[in-house]
This record gives sequence, C-alpha cells and structure tokens, in this order.
Amino acid sequence: MHAELDAAQRERAGLIAYVLRLHAGSVGAPGPDGWSPVHVDTAAGRLTWRVAPEDADLFQEQEAAVRARGRTRTLPVGTAGDRERSVETLTRLSFLHLHRRPNRPTRNNRGG
Repeated sequence: MHAELDAAQRERAGLIAYVLRLHAGSVGAPGPDGWSPVHVDTAAGRLTWRVAPEDADLFQEQEAAVRARGRTRTLPVGTAGDRERSVETLTRLSFLHLHRRPNRPTRNNRGG
C-alpha cells in the first residue's frame, strides 16, 4: 500500500510540474518538514501546492529556466490556512480546466 501511495504522490508532483511549465510560477524554499511550496500564477489566480523532498527533481528544470529568464519575483502567500488554500487552488484549477477545453459542447451548439 505504501508503494501505491508513493507512486500516486509522484504522479501528483509530475502533474504539478506540468502545470508549472504551462504558466509562470516558482518553487519556494523547503520548510522545516522538507516540503517545498509550488506557486503557479494563472489567469484564474494563484495555484499553490506542497511537494515532497523526493519529488524536487521534477522542478529543477523549471526553476533553472525561471532563473535564466530573471523571473524571481513571486506573489505573497495569503494568510489563509492550508485547507482554505487547498480549496482555493482546486477551485481555480477547475476553472482553468473548464475554460481550456475547446471540444467541450456548450448549450448553444448541442443541437436539437
């Protein structure tokens, strides 16, 4: 079971790295627990996740590219708690998902 959880966590980190490649953002310094915050700035607002130390290699390429472009500025993190930030991140990610699917039918073109 632990191997499956580790694999799921690695896949989650890979998806976060992919979203970071699509949008501007940054990876913060690891906290006392070793986990690093990942901030992605999108048209829907800031998305924030925390990634485990063993998944940091997925973000090294993005951080090097960000530094090369001189984009070291990050937006301040809000004062909301972890749960509120998670809900906000999921809401914003859902918004991006719904508005980036060109083949999704709308009420106006369903026919009938």
